[in-house]
Amino acid sequence: MKQRTFCRWPAAIIILLGMLCHVTVFAQNRQQTDLLEDKTQQKTNTPSMPLSTPALEGPIDADKYTVGPSDVLGVNIWTMTPMNLVISVTPEGTVIVPTVGEIEVSGLKLSTAKERIISEIRKKYIFGSPTVTLLKPRDFIVSIAGDVRYPGQYTMNASNRIDRLIQDANNLVKQSSGGVALDKDLPSEPNNDYHPDTATKRAIIVRHRDGSSQRVDIQKFYVERNDQWNPYLRDGDEVYVPEIDLAKNLFAVYGAVNAPGRFEFVPGDSVLDGIKLAYGYTNQANLDSVEHIRINPATGMMQSVVIRSIELFPGSPKNLALQPGDRILVRAKFDTREDFRVYVAGEVRFPGIYPITRNSTTLTQIIRLAGGLTEFASLQSGVLVRKTEKIDESQLDRMLLQRANITPEDNSYVTVEGDIKVRQENVNVDFERLFAAKDTSQDIILQSEDRIYIPSVRRTVHVFGQVVTPGDVPYVEDENVKYYIKRSGGFTDDAQEGDVAVIKWTTRQWFEPGKTKIEEGDYIWVPPVVRRPASYWLAIIGQTTSIVSVALSIVLLAIQLKK
Repeated sequence: MKQRTFCRWPAAIIILLGMLCHVTVFAQNRQQTDLLEDKTQQKTNTPSMPLSTPALEGPIDADKYTVGPSDVLGVNIWTMTPMNLVISVTPEGTVIVPTVGEIEVSGLKLSTAKERIISEIRKKYIFGSPTVTLLKPRDFIVSIAGDVRYPGQYTMNASNRIDRLIQDANNLVKQSSGGVALDKDLPSEPNNDYHPDTATKRAIIVRHRDGSSQRVDIQKFYVERNDQWNPYLRDGDEVYVPEIDLAKNLFAVYGAVNAPGRFEFVPGDSVLDGIKLAYGYTNQANLDSVEHIRINPATGMMQSVVIRSIELFPGSPKNLALQPGDRILVRAKFDTREDFRVYVAGEVRFPGIYPITRNSTTLTQIIRLAGGLTEFASLQSGVLVRKTEKIDESQLDRMLLQRANITPEDNSYVTVEGDIKVRQENVNVDFERLFAAKDTSQDIILQSEDRIYIPSVRRTVHVFGQVVTPGDVPYVEDENVKYYIKRSGGFTDDAQEGDVAVIKWTTRQWFEPGKTKIEEGDYIWVPPVVRRPASYWLAIIGQTTSIVSVALSIVLLAIQLKK
C-alpha cells in the first residue's frame, strides 16, 4: 500500500510544475498586454470612458452591419484576470489587438468580423472565452442631390438609413445624427425649386463607392420592412431624389383598405403591391371582389377585371402589372352592425345613452328603456334633436342665394336657417299627444345620434326688459301678456310698449302679443325706447323735404306738359 502511494508522487509533481509554468507564461503575456495596450491607447487616443451611442431604431443586426474605419469595438478576454479593450478600426480597415496582432476586418459583416477576431485571439490564449461587441457605429460623409430642400454633404452614422438622410436634407432646422447641426454645417444655398409633393419617395437612387447602385422605395419599406427598399448608408454613398410628374405617375387604391388614396407608380408595381401600399384590407373588405380598372387609351372607356384576393400572390397571372392611371377598388361587405345609439336626458328615471336598432326603434320604446317619465316631466316642452350630415354646405347655400332673386331680408332668414340645420335639426314631435293622449302617429322611428330631452315642469313665465321687477312670474293658464307685465310691476318710463314680444321657450321664435298662447317657460320681452339724437331727426326731415320737393317738381312738370 505504501509503495502504490509513493508511485503517484512523480505524476503529481509533473502536474504542479505544468500549472506553475502556465501561470508564469500568463503573467508574462499579461504584462506584455498591459504595455501594448498602453502604447496602443496612446497612439490611437482610444477612449477609456463610456462611449455615447446615437439614437438607434433598434438593435443592430450583426449579419447586416458592415464594419468600416472608425467603428469602435469592445474586445474582452475572460480569463482568471479579465482583459477589457476598447479598439477602433483603423483607417486601413484593421484592428490591433494587443499580444495578438493586426486583423483585417474592413468590408466584413459584423458577425464575420467578430468570428475572425475571436479566432485570432484563441490562437494566442488557449484558456479563456473571448468576446467582441460593437460599442459605437462609425460616422462618415455622404451626399444627397435632386429634389430636396438642402442638397449637399452630410455627416451620417452607419446605423442610419436612406430615409434619415432625406429627412435631414428636408428639415428647415437641420439636425445631424449627433444633434442639432451648427450653422457652418448647413448647405449654403437651399434648393428654391424643392416641392415636397413632386419629390419621389419610391424611385430614389443611391450609388455606392464600389460603383453599384440600387433603387430605394421608402413607402414600400414602411409597408414590408424589407431592408432592400431602405438600406443602411455606407461610406461615400451618393443619393439622388428625382422629381416626378404627378399627372402621369400615379395610380389609386380606393374602397375597403386601411389607407386609400393615390400612390406614386414605379415600373414593376402590381395589384398586390397597390394593396400593400394601402396597408391592406379592412375588416369590411369583400375579399372576392378586388376590381382592377384601366382606361383603354384607344377607346377612352374603362375596362375592369374582378380578382379574388386569394389569387393575388407574387407570380400569379391574376396579379396584374399596373400602369399609370390604373385604379384598384376593394368593395366593402354590406354590414349593418354599427353603434347605433341615442341620448336621453331630462326628466326620465334613468338618463343616459341607449342602443337602438336601425330603422326600427321608436321614441316610446326608448323612453320605456329609460324607466319612463318622472312626475316632473314637462311634455309640452320635450324636444327631439337630430344630428345632421357632417358636410357643411352653408357656404354653397349662401352663394346660391346671392344668385337667386330674393330680398335681403329673406336671404338673411334662409341663411340663418341653413346654419342651424347644418348643426342640428328639430324633429316635430308632440310629446303631449304621444304620451298623454297615446297618439301613436307621433311615435317617430329614431335615428342614430338622436337626442331626446324632457325638461322639468317650468311653472313660470320669464318677463325681462323695461319692467319694474324683471324675473319669473308664476304661470297661470290662459292669461295674456298684460297679466304677466302687471305682475312684474308694469312698464317703466323707458318701455317701448308697442314692441313687446313673446319668445317661445322650445323654438325661440318671436311673436307679437295676441298671436300666440302664453305657455309655461315662455319669455316676454319689453324693449326700451330708442332715443335718437337731434341730428338723426334733422336728417330725416331733410330727406323728407327733398322727396316732397322732387314730387312737387314732377307734378308741376306734368301740369306744364298738359297745357
